[in-house]
Order: sequence, then C-alpha cells, then structure tokens
Amino acid sequence: MLNSQLEILAQGHAYLEGVTKEDYSQVITPNFISSAGAHMRHIIDHYQSLMTGFRRKK
Repeated sequence: MLNSQLEILAQGHAYLEGVTKEDYSQVITPNFISSAGAHMRHIIDHYQSLMTGFRRKK
C-alpha cells in the first residue's frame, strides 16, 4: 500500500511541475465547482492529517 501511495504522490508532483497557473486555478463549470488547485490542497490536507495521526500514535 505504501508503494501505491508513493506513486500517487509522484503523479501529483509531476502534475504540479507541468501545470500552468491558469489551469491550476481555473474552475470548469458547470461540471466542477472547484479548481484543480483546490483539489490538490484537499489531497494534501488528507496526507497531512494522516501523518499527524501517525506521529501522535508513537
């Protein structure tokens, strides 16, 4: 499972390296209500919460 999460993070990193600021912040309505940047922030929040939880268990 860890390897799959590392691969997902690598994909996110590659996306962030290649995306333009305009595409990162654009909201494509009516299909979406948030930008790609907002989705990336949400994903990062989940990983940070997970890591915080692991640190508290030690």
